[in-house]
Amino acid sequence: MYNPSFNKVTDLQEIYRFIQRYSFGLIINTIDQTPLATHLPFHIKMEDGSIKIFGHFARANKQWQSLNSGKSLVVFSEPHAYISPSHYDQVKNVPTWNYCAVQCYGKATIIEDEDQCMEMLRDLIAVNDQTYLSQWDTAIDIEYKQKMLKGTVMFRIDVDEIHAKYKLSQNRSHSEQVRVSEFLADQPDSNAREIGLMMKKNLDNVGAD
Repeated sequence: MYNPSFNKVTDLQEIYRFIQRYSFGLIINTIDQTPLATHLPFHIKMEDGSIKIFGHFARANKQWQSLNSGKSLVVFSEPHAYISPSHYDQVKNVPTWNYCAVQCYGKATIIEDEDQCMEMLRDLIAVNDQTYLSQWDTAIDIEYKQKMLKGTVMFRIDVDEIHAKYKLSQNRSHSEQVRVSEFLADQPDSNAREIGLMMKKNLDNVGAD
């Protein structure tokens, strides 16, 4: 990832919160010099100061067979917004795009223990659907759950390298950043609003320094 110093995010807790919020990612592996990619929901945990990423493939998706061919790359990317040069001080400028992205590299391990797989599946439900969780715990029989698991391949990635980037117009003047953030925060598009709010938070943090 091209990541200038003023866009770089190194705070592990901030990165962890970002992945928690935008947990639908893209996992990429390479086999026979060919990249393979699948969009998946992920669940993360912090263990011993390192991020662990948990996910599962449909067993019919053969990408899981490439997990042992080398490191896996998981990309989390959201939100994003078009930035018009009309907000800048000088007329001679070009459009750009603000966005946030985190790339995590690590070795994937397939999890075969049934109890651990059940725990992973429950964790995913607990994070995303508390209303359904009690039904999963009490109304869904173990035979059905076991049948579901047979159709999946669960895995864990021990993250050992992270590249995180918040491109929030940090290379522009303070007044330009304020104009862009205020404009975006007032847009109907949720991505634009989120970028606007993140820009404002960044400006507040810079001001606090």
